[in-house]
Amino acid sequence: MVGERRLSYVVAVRTLCEFGARQGDLDLRFTPSPSAQEGIAGHALVTARRAPGYQAEVSLAGNYGSLHVRGRADGYDAGQNLLEEIKTHRGELASMPANQRHLHWAQLRDAARDPGVRRVLQLMAPILLGVGVAQLSLLINTQIASYLAPGSVTWLFYADRLMEFPTALLGVALGVVLTPQLTAARAAGDAARYSSMLDWGLRIVVLLAVPSAVALLTFATPLVATLFHHGALKADDVVQIAVALSGYGAGLLGLVAIKVLAPGYYASQDVRTPVKIGIAVLVITQLLNVVLVPRMAHAGLALSIGLGALVNAGWLLLGLLRRGSFRPEPGWRLLGAQVLAASLLLGALLSWFSTHFSWIAMGDAHGVRAALLAACMAAAALLYFGVLWLAGLRVGALVRH
Repeated sequence: MVGERRLSYVVAVRTLCEFGARQGDLDLRFTPSPSAQEGIAGHALVTARRAPGYQAEVSLAGNYGSLHVRGRADGYDAGQNLLEEIKTHRGELASMPANQRHLHWAQLRDAARDPGVRRVLQLMAPILLGVGVAQLSLLINTQIASYLAPGSVTWLFYADRLMEFPTALLGVALGVVLTPQLTAARAAGDAARYSSMLDWGLRIVVLLAVPSAVALLTFATPLVATLFHHGALKADDVVQIAVALSGYGAGLLGLVAIKVLAPGYYASQDVRTPVKIGIAVLVITQLLNVVLVPRMAHAGLALSIGLGALVNAGWLLLGLLRRGSFRPEPGWRLLGAQVLAASLLLGALLSWFSTHFSWIAMGDAHGVRAALLAACMAAAALLYFGVLWLAGLRVGALVRH
């Protein structure tokens, strides 16, 4: 105190951090350092990737007793309530002196002590384990395939590429759309909206994943022949890939549904249940391999994954129903009948296309085969959605729900 006036100190937060964290040489410079233009360009590149509403260059200030601390955050994401510090560096990181590196490690340790960061890391750990389980299953199947007939690993690889296309196009897209909506509904305590969003997502899955599965089951040879039958890939390879693709097709509905059902648990911050189910399904998948691989060779590996995905999706769905988190809305029986009727006609048409044309014999006529495939797919889509329309299902209204 000086008279009746309290002394106050103003310090920049960066200066305070540097003072508290630096060791050794107090020289603030290090080489090579980015120029001002490079720093601006680096910050602009990062902020351009952020969502709309992102705030750049946010001024911050706070008081602690007689100490007034002020500084600036490089960005603030209001949707995630997240402050960002963006670092730019030119050249090899190995050239950064130890004292400068120590400062950055100190900033990282300080962030790691934040309760919010710790909570996120705790939620991430089971999810990472779940991803590891899926990769472990793929690794095991690849190893098993390596002991089967020559070419089995390649056949499974190409079949997996075609299976991943509808899985990513439908499942991942729906998961990205639904996850923030489900999280917001759960955070607001709006159980009706939460259940309604799950119901909508599962209806879209049935509407689009069922015909996609039918296509993989009945139209596998034309797809494989058109996309892969050239170069060193022979006619027998096409047949073997198509057989494996049919195995994946049997479980495509489950593979896509998982991408919608799992976020239903994540929105409630329950990441352990999907992981536990995933581990159990991994064991079931390998037991199925014991039964199917001796009879079906590499196709058994694909079928075991497909059947395992159906078990996984069914288990997740049953859990949501038992909790009361998901209450199916009226109209499911009608939707099931409409999709079933349209899918049966679709399967009949695609089966005819698959057997009527000599897809493998077309050989080097890649352009003709591609054009024929496009025409067949267009006719199939027209038939499927046309039957749905005649049955009274308005797809546009369902999608815009």
